[in-house]
Amino acid sequence: MVDAYYRDFLHRVELNFGKLSSDTYSGEKVFRESEYAWEGDWEGRALLAFVCLKRLTGKEVPALNYELSHLKEKTNEYGYFGKAADGNTVSEQLLSGNGWYLRGLCEYYHDTKSEEILSLIKSIVENLYLRCDALYDRYPDESRADEGGASGSLSQSVDGWILSTDIGCAYIALDGLTAAYRILKSERLKTFIDKQIMRFLALDKLKCRVQTHATLTACRAIIRMYIITHDKSYLEKGKSLFDFYTAYGMTLTYENFNWFERKDTWTEPCAVVDSLICALYLYRELNDKSYLTLARKIYFNGINLGQRSSGGAGTNSCVTVDNPVFKSDIFEAYWCCSMRLSEGLYQASLFSEDLFSESDDEKPTVRDEYGRIFRGEHLLCSVNGGELTFLPKIYNYSPEELGRLRIKILF
Repeated sequence: MVDAYYRDFLHRVELNFGKLSSDTYSGEKVFRESEYAWEGDWEGRALLAFVCLKRLTGKEVPALNYELSHLKEKTNEYGYFGKAADGNTVSEQLLSGNGWYLRGLCEYYHDTKSEEILSLIKSIVENLYLRCDALYDRYPDESRADEGGASGSLSQSVDGWILSTDIGCAYIALDGLTAAYRILKSERLKTFIDKQIMRFLALDKLKCRVQTHATLTACRAIIRMYIITHDKSYLEKGKSLFDFYTAYGMTLTYENFNWFERKDTWTEPCAVVDSLICALYLYRELNDKSYLTLARKIYFNGINLGQRSSGGAGTNSCVTVDNPVFKSDIFEAYWCCSMRLSEGLYQASLFSEDLFSESDDEKPTVRDEYGRIFRGEHLLCSVNGGELTFLPKIYNYSPEELGRLRIKILF
């Protein structure tokens, strides 16, 4: 293992632990107000991040116990966030947000075997997701307007669905549902999951301009189903979906376009983390080193460009042939990406021997068909008009410095 790479990795973990231990998520701030239209999203991503960081560091984020001890007073009679579902009308943001909450509970249960948490998992599956089974049959498969910000919002109501500008986010719930299936092994739940997978795969993701984060979250869930069941059809579906993303949803810096077919938007580290995890597990399960090569490119370039000096993660411009210069967009997306970075770092740690196995420092430079110049899996660049060099570590820049930074990627 290359010591310099691993030391940099440990520094990234330290920065992120500091962020998740900060006032942003402390005490009552670990919960959002009841009017927040992403019910369970903040709380679920936080819980999952806290669990991942404890696994990584052996230390507990202070807000973890506060969150767990106040869940009952913050959730509805079935143990999830927001209004109880009636099976006739639902917000896809409620399904998405509580999907992160379900996933966080599953990971906490995995480490603790708490019977109280197990009861919550069962209740959420039964009283939210299975109750909405029929609604998923009519999720809209149609082109939508080019709207939405870095934090999605509710946009329109169609056939029982209150839709989000984060198109397809209802299927983010597959992450929590497949984690629950790993614990419960319920055939009814598996039938529900399989139906959602087939429905999502059938969506025309280019026509609908589906969010890439939703796509990659579903992809991770499909790969997890293979790991649980050893049914190779899941692995084939996961590989196909990930390959589709790399063909149509990945920028030239190994980040993502926030939506398919919208290259003039911004990147989202949540999705970059998803892509890293997908690539790592496809490498392991397929024994295909091309996915390890891709995972190293995502880590050394995409993850690097997203992590900030705060320890969190922020959005950037989408680097394409028509837009060859990188610049930052939002300094930090603390409401989602900073928390998702924690799992990305945790999953990277499980593959550290592979990710950090060899140095790129002395490798020859290679220019590809887009005009990118590589040394190994590291992109080379020009920073503010300077000489060719490795990508700088973005976490070294203050918000003001980062705002002035311009990195030329294509030559």
